[in-house]
Amino acid sequence: MCYMCACKPDLQGDVLISNVNVVDIESGSVLPARDVLIRGNTISNVVAHGEQGITAGMMIDGNDKYLLPGLWDMHVHMMRNRWYESQLPLLRANGITGFREMWGDFGVIRHVRSMMKKDSLAFFRFIAPGHILDGKVPYWSHALAVADGKRGTHLVDSLIQAGADFIKVYSYLDPESFHTLAARCKQKKIPFVRHVPHTMRVTEASRAGMSSMEHLLVDENPLINIDNTRKVHTVIANGKVYDKAYIRDVLSLVDRGR
Repeated sequence: MCYMCACKPDLQGDVLISNVNVVDIESGSVLPARDVLIRGNTISNVVAHGEQGITAGMMIDGNDKYLLPGLWDMHVHMMRNRWYESQLPLLRANGITGFREMWGDFGVIRHVRSMMKKDSLAFFRFIAPGHILDGKVPYWSHALAVADGKRGTHLVDSLIQAGADFIKVYSYLDPESFHTLAARCKQKKIPFVRHVPHTMRVTEASRAGMSSMEHLLVDENPLINIDNTRKVHTVIANGKVYDKAYIRDVLSLVDRGR
């Protein structure tokens, strides 16, 4: 060990996390006793503890501790008023360093990003849609009403211009408007997510390119099969991963009468 240290030049960085157990999320294993070197905003080296000399401005003792990549919360609501002030510390305390805001006010979103950039607020990576696109009479009064496909196309373009990271659709969209929105999002290469409209099947929404489906509202959508939805939830809860063909079969179970 001493010979190896003598032959290799010291690694240099800003922060060293010494002798920590690294959780490898790709393999599902734990790499014991590792030295993790950070240079700037990048993890530059992960080596066995004591294998190589390391010079760093700050050293954190990781003995008997575990280090894993920051987690993402994929469904939060905090970019309204000052809700983020109470919620961001809770995320950080639970190892979450990124999140997907599922609505939000563009003014608050810009303000939070500006504060993070100036180090006035703890840094998180996050994405946000800005607004909800719903039917002619939206469920929420402050959502954006889509009377027809032309209006939907205009709103998608406006949200993209305003800085939306993805488009959020909601339950009361009619099928024609939904498909027009989906086509526009595909053309603009921006994801669209959220509720499957009450007048559509889950498989239809999936084929249209919906990236994720939040809340399969079995009590509200007459086209969703309640019993089979419970089966799908069980599959997901058990952590089973299958190919695309299997996923399509699972989605078809959710549709009423399949």
